[in-house]
Amino acid sequence: MVTSEAQLNVDLLGDCAVRFEIAATRLDLAALKSKLLEHDALLALVPTCDSLTLRFAPGVDLPAAARRAELALQQVQHFARQVRLIEIPLVDEPGEDLAALAEHARLTSEGFLTAFCALRFEVAHIGFQPGFPYLLGLPEAFKLDRRATPRARVPAGSVAIGGAYAGIYPNATPGGWHLLGRTETRLFDVNLSDPSLLAPGDHVRFVR
Repeated sequence: MVTSEAQLNVDLLGDCAVRFEIAATRLDLAALKSKLLEHDALLALVPTCDSLTLRFAPGVDLPAAARRAELALQQVQHFARQVRLIEIPLVDEPGEDLAALAEHARLTSEGFLTAFCALRFEVAHIGFQPGFPYLLGLPEAFKLDRRATPRARVPAGSVAIGGAYAGIYPNATPGGWHLLGRTETRLFDVNLSDPSLLAPGDHVRFVR
């Protein structure tokens, strides 16, 4: 690990990837990508709430690419990306764990859903399965450790809480988060040029 003059921690990952410790969800990633493609064969940018990983084509001079990427970051990190607010409608169908979540928060089920829909979340990162958003913004009273025994099948569109995060299951899959409701919004479509509905840094609000 090296530290630049701008106090960015940088890790070289193998032969063709580099990771910067930076709040990438607030960067103008389009501007950064444009700058990097001037010199290097950039294959992917992977932003999270506290890091940015860049993957280059095999054969790249990685230390040189990392230095150019760091310079580009210094140029664009003062320009915040435009934040999108995306509303996710909930169907009128309580999740299997809604009553338990409400009891944990010392609310009624109706009160819990009302309070949940008043929150504004930020997408920290996408992971676990394609399109699955990890959403920051839960109050302490709503945070609840994952279930001791995961379910063998969680329905697609399930809105859930796991630890400090809320999330949405894009597809039916095993899962251990607490289910509070469901949406019919499609989160991932491989046929689209940008297949994931949500991206790190987006803001999300649930509506009933």
